[in-house]
Amino acid sequence: GICNSFLLFVLIILAGGCISTDIQTGAIKGLIIAPVKRSKIFFAKILSLLTVGLVGTLICAGVTLAAQCAFFGFSSISPYVYAFSGKAHELPGVLYLIAQMLVWLIPVLLIAAFAIMLSAVTRNTGVAIGVSIAAYFVSSGAMSFISMGILKGEWVKFLPFQHMDLTAAFFPYSITSQILDAAGFTTGPSLLFSLVYLGVLILCLGY
Repeated sequence: GICNSFLLFVLIILAGGCISTDIQTGAIKGLIIAPVKRSKIFFAKILSLLTVGLVGTLICAGVTLAAQCAFFGFSSISPYVYAFSGKAHELPGVLYLIAQMLVWLIPVLLIAAFAIMLSAVTRNTGVAIGVSIAAYFVSSGAMSFISMGILKGEWVKFLPFQHMDLTAAFFPYSITSQILDAAGFTTGPSLLFSLVYLGVLILCLGY
């Protein structure tokens, strides 16, 4: 959790200043007059953020794995057992941990895209970072209301907050998913709908 939070804030800070910082410092002028298309400059910034996110996720997974092995032993890393085509399959514990971290990264990219959009529109790094962090905490609270069934209706699945935690959708046979189902928490939309929704939303923010 500490690693995830640290990586989240790093990505928001980098995304919130990736365009506004160039405007405030005047570096954008040199980029504009360079014989390079603006789209290539923009995508270079996006790819750099994706690289930081992927590398940071792998580092967080490594730190988590090392800490768990040091305190509880390697045997405490349980595999993910799931059913496919009527047969039971097993995903090794290390790969399961990395996969969980990568799934967690998907909604973080949405927050980063929101920060980039604010960075370009407001041209203010502080506003972009502050509003993005506030939006993340608001989404966490909204997810709690949705999962407890306080907010109901078909319109709920079109809220971004409904798609900020895809762990249960990717791993429906995990212990956490079973506990939530037993406790009566509402299930979210299908995985395909969430991925398409997030993809469209990220493209709109990028545009």
